[in-house]
Parts: sequence; structure tokens; C-alpha cells
Amino acid sequence: MNFPKASIRRLRTGIVPEWEIERLSVAYDRIGSKLIERLAELTANGKCAPFFVLGEWGSGKTHMLSYVRAVAARRGLAHVSVTLNPRSAALNYPQRFYPTMAEAVTWSGHRGLRAILSTALSSRATRHAIQEFAESEQSGSLSAALRVICARYKLSQGLDYGGDTAWNILLGADLAWSTSKRPHALNRMREMAALMRVIGSAGMIAVFDEAESIDQLFNRLSRSGAYETLGSLCAQNDTLCIFGITRRFQLRVAQDATPNISLFSHIKSAANFLTAWQAGRYSIVEPPQIAGTEAGRLADLVASIYRDAYPETEFLAEDIDGAVARWNMNPHRNPRRLVRAVIDTLDARRSLSC
Repeated sequence: MNFPKASIRRLRTGIVPEWEIERLSVAYDRIGSKLIERLAELTANGKCAPFFVLGEWGSGKTHMLSYVRAVAARRGLAHVSVTLNPRSAALNYPQRFYPTMAEAVTWSGHRGLRAILSTALSSRATRHAIQEFAESEQSGSLSAALRVICARYKLSQGLDYGGDTAWNILLGADLAWSTSKRPHALNRMREMAALMRVIGSAGMIAVFDEAESIDQLFNRLSRSGAYETLGSLCAQNDTLCIFGITRRFQLRVAQDATPNISLFSHIKSAANFLTAWQAGRYSIVEPPQIAGTEAGRLADLVASIYRDAYPETEFLAEDIDGAVARWNMNPHRNPRRLVRAVIDTLDARRSLSC
């Protein structure tokens, strides 16, 4: 693959390719320092507070969430991302998105629990650590499945990693779409995070985007299940949870927490979340604003990638400056529009034969 050209193709559509995330994260120094502090806390203590990324469309929220995963991967931590929605991945039904997490969790270049475990089992020391974990209370519902997988791996000398039933449990295929499975799914998430630490990751980064979709759960019963999920995730060990939100999320939680927090008191983790939110105990950060020199720096970085992709294209610094100037005249100055403006300008300079 020609990565520069692939990068430009993605940037044209407003998507920053994963291999360019950190390079194009302009003005992230302060946020990056805070993130590294939080990751260091997770590595040292096995626990750290979650944070919420607040931003409307085009503000750079999704880019910031991708930046978090890129930093986590570079520091050797497992990471996973889930885009929430009220139909197939609703906050009040974690049993619906646990299988997505099991299939998408990434560590050391391997994606999915099956691939990660297959590599981990090839190390005798790691296999013994997994076996010890499977015998502990911490493994919970994963215990029997892990014992089967380890035993079959050893007996078959690495040719068999366990039967369908064992993998169905690890990958969440046994979780039905019923409210009674919510506690099982939340426990399974904790157990998966603990397993990742046993395998060799210092912890797990779990990113949940579009948490504002809680606003589309139209009754208190369904939202109480969503708050139960949020409370459980925020208190989970071995995991740094990061939630992408908009102001809709803030408004919905504020309406439920004030003055009706007692209506959720029958669910401990839901009440704990609402109480902590109301007291301002959770960190809320916004993507850095791009302006002035940062805008010029971002434009130059995009132009550099473009030059690598299409070296035959001739353009001047004035072309880039003009794109930045036009972007500055737009009242909705967000990084995505600036990237597209630079690429559009350079596309106009490029011969169709290039």
C-alpha cells in the first residue's frame, strides 16, 4: 500500500488514518501530558478515573478519541473502541456490545481475543499465568472457558485452542439480548480487562463514543440501565474508560440527576454515577481549539503528506496560506474543514495525470 496516497484518500473524506493520528494531532501537548499521567496511574495502580470528551460534530472529538487509542497502543496497552447507538449498542444493554469489544480489542498488533490469546498461549510462562488466573475468583465466568482452552492447547501442542462453547463464552455469544444479562455482561468486561493484564498489557483503554445516545432512551427504566452501565464502567479496575459526549448528554444527565436522583437509588451503580456526575467528580475535557499558528502547522503537515503522495504536484507556500486564510473566514472553523480545504486547494493544482 502507498501510505501517503492512502492517507490523502482518507483525509478527503474527513477520516484521519490511524497511522497519521499522532502526527496530525496539533495542539495536543497539554492533553497528551494529562493522558500519559492517567495511563501511568493505570499501569501503577490498576485503577484510574475515567474522563469524558465533550464536543459537537466537527470539533475534533472523534479525532481525540482516536488519539487516545494511538497513544495507548504506542505505550503497549490493550485498547478497544465502541460506537454506541440506541439500537444495536445501547448503553442499557452492554450484552449487545460486549461481543464487539471481544472482537475488536487490540494489543501488540493482534485484534480480537482469539488472536491475542492464540499468541499469548505460545509462551509457556504466559500460559501458566492464564491457567493461574483461570483458577482465581477474578476470572469469574471466563474461568471454565480459559481452563478448557489452555488444556486443549497443551494436549494438542498448539494445534487446538478450545471448543466452540469455550470461545462462545470468551467472545460473548452466550449473552442473550435480555435485561437479565446486563450484570453478566458488565462482569465479563471486568474479567476481560483483568485477563489482558495477565497476558501482558499494563491495562485496557476502553473508548465509548456517542454516549449522548442515552438521550434516545425515552423512559426512566431504560436510562436507569444505562446509568448502571456507566457507573460500573467508571468504577472498573484495570481499565481507563473514555466517553465521547455532546451537550445532549450533559442536559439529559442533569435532568435525571436534579432533583430526581432518588428515583435511581434502587440501582447502586446508577445512583453512584449520577451522584458523582452531579458533584463534578468526573473530568470533562474538550478537543483543543485550532487557531493561529496551530492552524498553519496543521496545514503544513497535510501539505507534507500530500507532497509525499504526489511529488509531481507543484504548489507554493502561498497556496497553503490562502487555504488557511479562507478557513479563518468561516465561522465554523474546525480542523476537519481545514484539512479538506488544504487538500482541495492542492487537488486543484495537481495534474489529472498524476
